[in-house]
Amino acid sequence: MSGFMTLAITTPPAIEPVTLDEAKAQLRVTYDQEDALIGALITAARQRIEAELGLCLIATAIREVHDVWPLQVAPAVPVTDPLAQLFSGPIRVRRAPLISVAALAVADSTGAFQPLPPASYAAEVGGRRITPWDVAWPAPGLPTGGVRIDYVAGYGAAEADTPAPLRQAILQLVADGFEHRSDAPLSLVEPWIAPFRRVRL
Repeated sequence: MSGFMTLAITTPPAIEPVTLDEAKAQLRVTYDQEDALIGALITAARQRIEAELGLCLIATAIREVHDVWPLQVAPAVPVTDPLAQLFSGPIRVRRAPLISVAALAVADSTGAFQPLPPASYAAEVGGRRITPWDVAWPAPGLPTGGVRIDYVAGYGAAEADTPAPLRQAILQLVADGFEHRSDAPLSLVEPWIAPFRRVRL
């Protein structure tokens, strides 16, 4: 999609991909005084990996707001009917893998968001795309922020749903952060996360 975009987490993951006990076992920590620190390191490591890869590891509710639909069709001559300015092409959400789409809405001329019928699009579960069926979506009635997408992304709701290499990357970042009390470079876990990087054609 083109234009400006914002992304906000509306419901954070209920759990982390790595448990406190797993992290403490990795660190060989048997006492409880550092539990808060270790828990914070787990969350920070998960967030860094998600931002780097454009993923959600555990089911997370997200809202994306865009200026326009993808592949805006600009008419050759000015038109008076705003519905004649149509948009097409799949939407690629910024966080994957898609679990479900809660709502796809477009602002009307008053600025009120009108939901599009779920039957007018298909979500690529496990991927990134939301593809319209053979229908035309109306142009946003706002110059900015006129397209809103609410969806849930993640590998699942349980720790074990997150792929093992990504869980191992979290543990390694936690271990390095705990030992050095500083942010570890992501290059430290590149062998674990490399297969999950988005391929840009």
